[in-house]
Amino acid sequence: MANAQVKIGAIYYDLNSITERATVVSHPTGYFGDVVIPESVTYEGRSYIVTSIGGRAFYDCQGLTSITIPNSVTEIWTWAFAYCTSLTSVTIPESVSFIGENAFYWCRILVNVTLGNSLTSIRDKMFYGCTSLTSINIPNSVTSIEYCAFQDCDNLMSISIGSGLTTIRTSAFQGCSSLESISLPDSVATIEGSAFRDCRSLTSVSLGNSVTSIGENAFQDCSSLTSISIPNSVTTIGDYAFRY
Repeated sequence: MANAQVKIGAIYYDLNSITERATVVSHPTGYFGDVVIPESVTYEGRSYIVTSIGGRAFYDCQGLTSITIPNSVTEIWTWAFAYCTSLTSVTIPESVSFIGENAFYWCRILVNVTLGNSLTSIRDKMFYGCTSLTSINIPNSVTSIEYCAFQDCDNLMSISIGSGLTTIRTSAFQGCSSLESISLPDSVATIEGSAFRDCRSLTSVSLGNSVTSIGENAFQDCSSLTSISIPNSVTTIGDYAFRY
């Protein structure tokens, strides 16, 4: 058999004997406390590099209080840490280039997130409902912030966006009601519908000089916004973009 699922220490892995790589998988009764993922594991005399955290590996592990992810990990799959309601901080190492949809969905007390400089996209609903998150630094490597990525992060006050971002997808920051200002780099070309809808504390918006389209309802209900400068690059403003 090329693959085998085994428990080594306190963690379950899927081992691939052909590639000699290991993927962290779910625990039958859930992980709890402080979990440290090693860079490699040994099983039956063979060494395996831990390169992936599998889909739903830590899903609904409400007793998980901290996670240490090694530099060997390159991928974190969908729903990996969703509903980890005791997780307060996470550091994504520089090695990680891919994080799947809903990875940190509804991590309600997640306060601190550090994203590595290899990540290319903030995918759909990655931080949806992370209501304790107060700030986020988007690295230069990220080119897109996808659908509902930070929706309803209602304590998110500060966002620093790197120079590689080109697209902000639908509802990416919708409902971030504590967000006070946003400054987009010149790399951003597209702001899709409802991207900043219901950001009721937003007072300052700086649009980069490459924005070509502002989607429908993009800034709807941003009731604290008193002025905005539209650059010459903009050719389309969607319906109700600045409604209310």
